[in-house]
Amino acid sequence: MASRNQVHIAISLAPEAWRPILRTYRFSLMAANKASRTIDAYVDATRHLATFLDDPHDPVPLADIQREHIEAFLVSQLERLTAGTANNRYRALRMFFAWATEKGEIRVNPMLHVARPALVETRTQVLLDDQLRRILTACEGN
Repeated sequence: MASRNQVHIAISLAPEAWRPILRTYRFSLMAANKASRTIDAYVDATRHLATFLDDPHDPVPLADIQREHIEAFLVSQLERLTAGTANNRYRALRMFFAWATEKGEIRVNPMLHVARPALVETRTQVLLDDQLRRILTACEGN
């Protein structure tokens, strides 16, 4: 099953301190009968955050994550990726931190006051009839 391998790879790429909690989270998602793609997305988003916070000189452990850490991560995602991807990671992290709070892994959910990244509507420019005719004429070799 490709999805299972993807999750194992995502966990193996996570900082070592985060691997046990990611495994536990994965099993919890599986026990809740979540779809394999959902599990992939949730674990992968959490791994990305863990990697972002894994500063060699000052790593941030799970229990110490604050709203500011999450917001800095989301800014880094928005600078490199689409708003849609950042939004998906935000939603996945909300699920992870709700789970971690419920299971007693952390006392306070750092996502409580983090705003969702806005999705900016992009418009695709459509060719006008005259432009389309010129393209078709050019393709005919006239």
